Amino acid sequence: MSGTESACQNESVSSAPSPLTSSRPSGMPAGYTVGSDGSIYCRVTNKDGEDETEVFLCSPLKVKALARDVDGVNWTTLVEVTDPDGRIHEVDVPNVELTGTGTLLRKRLSRAGARISIDKEAGTLLVRLLHDWTPQARLFTTNRAGWIADCRSFVTGSGRIIGAQDVRFTGGHLASVAAEMKSAGSIADWREKVGALCVGNPLMMVSVSLAFAGVLLEPLGFEGGGLHLRGGSSCGKTTIQRVAASVWGSPGFALTWRATSNGLEGIAAACNSSLLVLDELAQISARDADEASYMLANGRGKARANMSGATVRPLNWRLMVLSSGEISLARKLAESGREAMAGQNVRLLDIEADARPYGAFDSLHGQPDGARFSQHAKAMSSTFHGTAGPLFVKGVLEKLDVCKEVVPRLVTGFRQRAVDRFGSLDDGPIQRAVDRLALCAAAGELATKFGLTGWNREEPKEAALEVLGIWLEGREGDVREEIEASVERTRAFLKANSARFAEAARGSVPADTLGWRDGHFFYIAPEAWKQAHDGHDPIRSARHLADAGLLVRGEGDNLPRKLPRGIGSVRTRAYTIRTLILKEGEPAQPLAA
Repeated sequence: MSGTESACQNESVSSAPSPLTSSRPSGMPAGYTVGSDGSIYCRVTNKDGEDETEVFLCSPLKVKALARDVDGVNWTTLVEVTDPDGRIHEVDVPNVELTGTGTLLRKRLSRAGARISIDKEAGTLLVRLLHDWTPQARLFTTNRAGWIADCRSFVTGSGRIIGAQDVRFTGGHLASVAAEMKSAGSIADWREKVGALCVGNPLMMVSVSLAFAGVLLEPLGFEGGGLHLRGGSSCGKTTIQRVAASVWGSPGFALTWRATSNGLEGIAAACNSSLLVLDELAQISARDADEASYMLANGRGKARANMSGATVRPLNWRLMVLSSGEISLARKLAESGREAMAGQNVRLLDIEADARPYGAFDSLHGQPDGARFSQHAKAMSSTFHGTAGPLFVKGVLEKLDVCKEVVPRLVTGFRQRAVDRFGSLDDGPIQRAVDRLALCAAAGELATKFGLTGWNREEPKEAALEVLGIWLEGREGDVREEIEASVERTRAFLKANSARFAEAARGSVPADTLGWRDGHFFYIAPEAWKQAHDGHDPIRSARHLADAGLLVRGEGDNLPRKLPRGIGSVRTRAYTIRTLILKEGEPAQPLAA
């Protein structure tokens, strides 16, 4: 007698005989039978081991597959349950529940509508049934959207699987934005009514291309990032966001920055490998904006522990972000004395969005003014949406090897075009910005080749180059502002503490000295320099002073310089600042060292 048959030797289980037996599902262990109505019966014998009876165990169910995550752990058993109304439910049963008396298992299946024998031994028999059931099918499980299983499958936030179907989406808990990944109308509708509006509108075309570009990040190894559309109220930046969001879903797919105050990780996970749209930067505090932008750029949530104290793997993502606001992220952080790190500024490129001929638009496509065009674009994207993104994924999946070859070539070609148009772009942050827009251009061109946009293949590149020019021009102004702010902080510090700088000729100095001075320079000790730029990056501030010609660099890559001989007892390093900084209104322009 098999192990299962031994487990079924119990006369106290309900002894109602089974009706005519139907065919046995594949993989069902011995010792169990299926009634004509699909109910499961267990073969039992009496205490003497003589009489054998089939008794009711549970209403119709079957084991469809065994599943595990992409790391090969957290195994689950996928059970199909038929409820009393005849509806079928799929239940993920963690394999850790297939032990003991099956109390948790009974509750889990009962919630899906399963009827299980009320005898106390039935739980143990049910555990043994599912434990010994050996289906051939194997699945991968994932609790996040985006790419999975070596980019063989793609999961939309709504749970739709594109590509290989051996994937089980278990992330029904994702943020509500996931449910907005739904479609309306056909791809022809979207192409003709929405995509066509991008022609002649560089900001809109690049934003829509950005929505496609999120798909390319993981399979091609690019980093995530995005654009921040900065401009006055009602200039059209929100309309551009709505149009970009329509690549993936309804207008509800576009969120506000306030929505990130809580649940940011779930929102980012729901938008993984696609686009996260965040409107109205002003609605979030500077502190929350700092934390949110850092977390989005980092692509990883916080580590947490479960109820047993074990560390739960944090959510992670790689996506594109399309933000908007009346001020830049750097200006937002400055509201609370924070300073945007260089990585933040490059991950989210600040783009002036209200200086085109009609606010954020260049072409009105027959509408009488910018307001009417904006209303029309919003109406079309609300009516037709959610088709282009999934079809772009399908196109990439079908031609993944080609994309891996073509996209890097398109990015390289864009870089050369950028150099031809704007000159040398060797600066590291500038190169990263160029690559971000190059990927957008490549994604827009691919989407066009797939027949999704209706654009000319050259148009995404030209639009991206136009936006790069806007960013470069704005960056020059931002850098000037940063340099002026660093100069002013240093000037104010020196004026307020002039008495605490010892004359260079003095042998002994007071204990609270911040440094030395002579007729030409202030020599500011490193700790005092940090104090002068409290709340800001002191190294970055030093570079600003050097760019303004007011700091004399040390040798090599050193910003602080060794003290001249005769100053101090030891030749330590100090930040050497020209005394002409004290002249009010001194322009922050490069000077000869």
